[in-house]
Amino acid sequence: MKNLITNITQSLEYLVERIPWVYRFFDNYYENIIDNEIDLAGIKKEDRILCIGGGPCPSTAIQLHMKTGARVCVIDNDEEVVESAIRNVKRFNLCEFVSVELADGTNISAEDFSVVHIALQVSPKTRVFEKVVNTSLPGTKVLVRVAKDNFSKLYSPFKDDFISSDGIVYHRKKNLDYTLMHVTRGGANEEVLASANSFIFDCVST
Repeated sequence: MKNLITNITQSLEYLVERIPWVYRFFDNYYENIIDNEIDLAGIKKEDRILCIGGGPCPSTAIQLHMKTGARVCVIDNDEEVVESAIRNVKRFNLCEFVSVELADGTNISAEDFSVVHIALQVSPKTRVFEKVVNTSLPGTKVLVRVAKDNFSKLYSPFKDDFISSDGIVYHRKKNLDYTLMHVTRGGANEEVLASANSFIFDCVST
């Protein structure tokens, strides 16, 4: 079931290369989501963003750059997906600002980035999150998209009960419930504990 939703999403994204106007669908779907995430993390031009799980059309990465001016590195562990993503980035003439690399989120270092974004379809999400936290510098903002409960079986599980939340933004999409932000404290081997000092934005995406 988890592979099914990923395959469907990727199939739609592959259409962007053949039918460019399809990108408007992704652009419209993600626009308010990304606006909310930018506000949540206070992303600025000076930030260096790592997007884990870009898909064939890395619209989140593209919009993050377009809206903030920040440079973005996208990684995906599927070679065909990466090749398609590179072509789409070239089509938007953004190669100078948005890079795409073949890599696995469970085997990367996040130390060169001030913001890390973990996509909804990333699997195994908890392991990727732990890897990011344990390889990033203190103060790194980690954003994780989390599915609604009734769609949770379609995505890799992510239990945030014992993760210190430094902010949550609710999107109210059909499948996407919220984005959680965790700001790293201690770098390598950080102990991630629940915190009462979090804040919540309740934002409606249309």
